[in-house]
Amino acid sequence: MTEAEFLPLFDQYRPMVYGLALSYTRSPQDAEDVCQEVFLTLLEKPCPREGAPLAGPGGGQPLP
Repeated sequence: MTEAEFLPLFDQYRPMVYGLALSYTRSPQDAEDVCQEVFLTLLEKPCPREGAPLAGPGGGQPLP
């Protein structure tokens, strides 16, 4: 994934990922750490095939 592909995803989904992590951890610092790990994993792992949608929380359904 290129930086140009990553940045819009980060901008769009970071608030949701952080909010969800905060609801589980109840710690802003821990939630930030979780959020960072999520996006680092996304950045480091390639999609299974070019043009494949990223799986969302709906059991493999594409993110909206």
